[in-house]
Amino acid sequence: MKAVVYEGPFDVKVEEVDDPRIEAPTDAIVRITSTCICGSDLHMYEGRTQAEPGIVFGRLFEKGLSLHTGQCNVKRYNRYLRDLIVAGRARPSLIVSNQVPLDAAPDAYDKFDRRVEGYTKVILKPAA
Repeated sequence: MKAVVYEGPFDVKVEEVDDPRIEAPTDAIVRITSTCICGSDLHMYEGRTQAEPGIVFGRLFEKGLSLHTGQCNVKRYNRYLRDLIVAGRARPSLIVSNQVPLDAAPDAYDKFDRRVEGYTKVILKPAA
């Protein structure tokens, strides 16, 4: 499968990586249809963490790691928001500024980091 791989500060690439595996009874593999560039990715992208080259963005949780940021507790309302989206009463597309194919991720990370207009909420489409 293709994934965004951290090569070092300000350097990410889209590469073929191993497919995920079920390793424990509590593991699950889900089909991803979209992903996004998140502000918390910038900590790694800009080299402000101890992330080592080769780490796959999005695989943090697979390794039992978690990130904490200053964002509010979305767990309190994410199901409610999901239901509004499913019912057609809320449109997340109003805040999505750009959608690009996964292969364009390195350029999109650069533009997102530099705050280029149109790169505030970016969706990466693996199948695009």
